[in-house]
Amino acid sequence: MSWRIHINDRTIFKLQIISGDSERILLVWYQDAVDYYHVEKGAFYYTQRVVVSPEPLQGEGWEAYLDSLRAPNGLPLPYVRTPNAMLYLTADGEQIVVEDGLGLQVLVKNKLLPFPQIHTEMLALCVDYESGIIAVLGENAHLYLFQETALLGEYVLPVPLRRGILPDVFMSENAQHVFICDGNQLLVYNRAGELRIHHSFSYTVGKVACSPDGEMLICSDAQTGVLRVYVGGQAFRFSYQKFAIDLYAKARQLQLLASSPTSLTAVNALTIENDGTFAFSMGGVVVMTHLDHMDAIPSPLGLIYT
Repeated sequence: MSWRIHINDRTIFKLQIISGDSERILLVWYQDAVDYYHVEKGAFYYTQRVVVSPEPLQGEGWEAYLDSLRAPNGLPLPYVRTPNAMLYLTADGEQIVVEDGLGLQVLVKNKLLPFPQIHTEMLALCVDYESGIIAVLGENAHLYLFQETALLGEYVLPVPLRRGILPDVFMSENAQHVFICDGNQLLVYNRAGELRIHHSFSYTVGKVACSPDGEMLICSDAQTGVLRVYVGGQAFRFSYQKFAIDLYAKARQLQLLASSPTSLTAVNALTIENDGTFAFSMGGVVVMTHLDHMDAIPSPLGLIYT
């Protein structure tokens, strides 16, 4: 399974895969819309325009709006980018984190709760789709974990964050592990706030994502365009690599005619699944492929460990 779709007229902001009982759906996010594709077949479902979320964030109008935010397999969208706000939803639909010009608000069972002040600029935010745990990375190099609006813990990073690059914070399923990457280094915390991994990369990481079970990490090299995959969870091992442009070339083109990206085009979105299926975008092209199409790295090179 390896296919590609060319979307040259819109900027791709994010890729996500959500799994239902019968099928997996790839979500391709733009400024104000999302496209849905069948992961295995590449079949296009439809484009959904995302309109401005109604005010107030409660009542019949809001509930009808939320009910429209579902993928073709019926699951709530984990993330919704609207013209006026970012919404982060949970799988059960019980919690929604709203990020807008006023900051953060948490809607729990149709009750709107103000989010606690962290007294520093928020650099990155992630909400776990299953548990609803909220991870916030502050400019003060502190990691904050919340359950709804209750602070679970505040953890000081052992090193300062790299300046000039917006860091990423992301989580494995049920927030078992929290990952922080600033382009030069990777920090991995467990749910108890213990630092499990601190690794410095020998290259500048452009984009990065983990599998839902936290056992795989995929990174793009910002300078060379190489994709690298680390496997292992407790001690990540450098296991696979391939130039993104080569993976693009091997993928089956779904359109009859399409223009090609150059070898210097940067990867701007990544997502990976537990079975090694992954997707990336570059230069207006989305590629869906698998680890089988990458070059395996002989063991035991490149361990990432605590």
